[in-house]
Amino acid sequence: MISLMIVAAFLQAAPEQARAQLGPELTTTPSSIFTPTPTETPTLTPTETPTDTLGTPTPTVTVTITVVPTATVDLTPTATATFTVTPDPHLIEATAVPSTSQHQVFFPLTLFADFAAITVTEEITEAGTITDTDQLSETIDYTPTLLQAEGTTPFGIELNYHAANMGKVAAANASYVRVNALDWTLVEPTPGERRWDAAGLDAALAQASTLNLKVVLIIRGTPPWAQKTPGSVCGPVKTEQFPAFAKFVYDAVVRYSAPPYNVKYWEIGNEPDAPANTTHIVWGCWGDTKDYYYGAAHYTNMLKQVYPQIKAADPQSLVLLGGMLANCDPVRPPAGQNCSSSRFFEGILRNGGDPFFDGVSFHTYEYYTRVLGKWGNTNWRSAYNTTGPVIIAKARFFKRLLSTYKVTGKFLMDTEIGLLCSNCLASHQHDLAKAWYIPEAYAAAMSEGLQAAMWYSLEGWLGTGLIDSNWNPLPSYHSFKIASQKFGSATYVGRITSRDVGGVYGITGYKFKQGNRIVWLVRSADSLRRTLKLTTVPTSITDSLGKAITPSKNPVMTLQPVYLEWTTP
Repeated sequence: MISLMIVAAFLQAAPEQARAQLGPELTTTPSSIFTPTPTETPTLTPTETPTDTLGTPTPTVTVTITVVPTATVDLTPTATATFTVTPDPHLIEATAVPSTSQHQVFFPLTLFADFAAITVTEEITEAGTITDTDQLSETIDYTPTLLQAEGTTPFGIELNYHAANMGKVAAANASYVRVNALDWTLVEPTPGERRWDAAGLDAALAQASTLNLKVVLIIRGTPPWAQKTPGSVCGPVKTEQFPAFAKFVYDAVVRYSAPPYNVKYWEIGNEPDAPANTTHIVWGCWGDTKDYYYGAAHYTNMLKQVYPQIKAADPQSLVLLGGMLANCDPVRPPAGQNCSSSRFFEGILRNGGDPFFDGVSFHTYEYYTRVLGKWGNTNWRSAYNTTGPVIIAKARFFKRLLSTYKVTGKFLMDTEIGLLCSNCLASHQHDLAKAWYIPEAYAAAMSEGLQAAMWYSLEGWLGTGLIDSNWNPLPSYHSFKIASQKFGSATYVGRITSRDVGGVYGITGYKFKQGNRIVWLVRSADSLRRTLKLTTVPTSITDSLGKAITPSKNPVMTLQPVYLEWTTP
């Protein structure tokens, strides 16, 4: 059963692939040094005007979110990440230099073999001393373009086995489920055909609707007769077949947006910024390594024909860009990498694509260091003891581009989140690490105003699952459910500062409020145990797995996040 699970996970929606994150490590073993710049003042101050996207009354209240970064660091601290990668012999890597640019293009890895053959070791070493959590704050005036319906949280899960485990998604207190995928190659193998049964989605989508789950349905796959790149099932549609693809999408929306399915979120492709190849894989691969913006213009031209058809079929349906890898920061690329594929989104905006999507979808993954509570993503200079979850860095990257191009009225969704560990598939400690990471990842998502965030996945890939090989819930499943119950329906208030905890430094966390409940998610920002000095005793204190801790004014913080709750009159 374990082997079946691994194979099934490989065959389903691929997350932010090791091919993109780990590619440069195949021939060298770099040690990238990241020196935080805690006094840098972020420049993004977007103001978005509410859009009556769902036909609900336009909100009149602007939510002002104050974000306080986590720590000021003395002694020029560093977070040093060392990766050792042992590739499977069937992995290949290629590079290309575009003829129209001086920029060297990184061609991410293409995986042809079992992911379990990849061995990844990452260690993040601390240096310096964290002395304060009171950095310069960043204030973002942000009014959501979509308001969550009553009882809806931004918590979501991707499901690989569809109907068989849909009930477990709902039982985890998730509001969203991502389904990969409606495959065009199966439904229309020859022009004009409609083999809906071949997609195998009807039962799963109907059950999701019955369980009040909001489905994000991926549309992907290019049949041979429509392929721009012959043999590339995951690759781009040729221009002359855009009308056929648009007609297929129109028919799909007519069918699945209505009862009993009620699908309202449509994601056009999965990781379209991955490079084109001819392997039958489940991610996107519209990327053009010879183009500075990685083939974004062709993808945008497709959107210009597909988006109007979706709205014609169902005006309430919402269109998401295919979840983007954005594998590394193109503004400050890591040593030895060129982050060309991360320019894909900017290419969409430069080609006038902003009227043809409603939401921006992207993927974020962290690497587990095999030390409980310690994780990081050096491609985006993110770590547990510096910036916090990588979702913050990526969300701000996309927001800055929207602001630069003066695009408003769009929402953000992180459609794949995970804590990766390639050889931790049955590791109890790794599952505890996920249980610690999940609350913070979702708190970070809410702090950035995301519409939703999807854990990848229920069954797992590279150890990310919330259930075991017998489909029994793991501790991380319970952590997900607890986090959703604690603050999923609450309003994000701000970051924890030293002033909140009696002048104690080296603390990181998030504050939420719901009615007369105040909820804090708090932990030590590093490996040191730190004792808070609260002014009032919390009503309750629990850890990320729901274990009760005796309430006091002086709880001790470690790397494990805990919930502090107060009930006000």
